[in-house]
Amino acid sequence: MSFEGTWFNELNSEMKLMPASDKLIKGSYASGVGGSPNNFLDLVGFVDTNPLAYSQAIAWVVVWNYGVGNNFNSITTWSGQYQINQKTQEEEIITTLLLTKEMEAENDWESTLVGQDVFKRNPPSEEQRLSRQRRAPSHPTIE
Repeated sequence: MSFEGTWFNELNSEMKLMPASDKLIKGSYASGVGGSPNNFLDLVGFVDTNPLAYSQAIAWVVVWNYGVGNNFNSITTWSGQYQINQKTQEEEIITTLLLTKEMEAENDWESTLVGQDVFKRNPPSEEQRLSRQRRAPSHPTIE
């Protein structure tokens, strides 16, 4: 099993992963929705160095900053596992995500969104993408 390569979530965001050491990963992330620029942003993370034969724990983070003066003041973290779907035999990275936006203290209660992403090797069809757009995205949106 190898998580290295290009991955797509249900909303057609594109992620590229590569090992940087035995436990460190690096890569890039481009959002597929939400009005945010489709720039490839750096990501960094970790993987379990002693994976099971059928799954491997993996986690990474993206800081949403599109250049000087364009900081969305937020960070998304994903934590989950890379595995082979036993029904479809497809590789998947199934994650829970936290998107935290910087807020004033009195609004802390609304600073963090929780969601899920499933990443696969192939981009979703238009039908799959549209059916998933109702959920909160894993990145900040332009208001």
